Amino acid sequence: MANASKRQRQIGILDVENARGDTCYNVWVSMIGRCYTTNTRPRDKSYIGCEVCQDWLTYSNFYNWFYDPHNGYIKGYNLDKDIISKGNKIYSPSTCCFIPQELNKIFIKRKSQRGEYPIGTCVLPSGRIASRIQLANKQIHLGSFDTVEEAFNAYKNAKERHIRNVAEKYFQEGKITDRVYNALMKYEVEITD
Repeated sequence: MANASKRQRQIGILDVENARGDTCYNVWVSMIGRCYTTNTRPRDKSYIGCEVCQDWLTYSNFYNWFYDPHNGYIKGYNLDKDIISKGNKIYSPSTCCFIPQELNKIFIKRKSQRGEYPIGTCVLPSGRIASRIQLANKQIHLGSFDTVEEAFNAYKNAKERHIRNVAEKYFQEGKITDRVYNALMKYEVEITD
């Protein structure tokens, strides 16, 4: 594997000639790197404990899944492991899907930047709890509340509605599979996110 650590080279089995440089190969190397690189940087903490299923450690198996038209790969799409199964830590055919990068960005949680309050909330100088959501690169104030739970619920409702609206748009445009669409329509934001 190009630019891979020695540990990574011991993990994956490259059994296809002339694979290097192919998009599938680059995604495969990146996936293995996220799971098995031992020098995880702070921004990569979300990958701690992640694994690749045994089948996908052999490149030809991942290659066959990657290029199967039913899986929805389109150039520039991201391989996602936790939309189909929220909180999932295993890259596998049953848990992974392809999604547009713009859609993937909706699920960024920025836990390290939030502090102790739930996603979508913060304390105002008045002591009330604000609820805010980021839509189209704009922060929208959803209101201020007496409790963290009320503020979070305002965020939860707005975020889930936004996810369903985006899922509907992408599905109608043929940009996501039925499987991804169904997962997004059921997606729930939790106070522990």
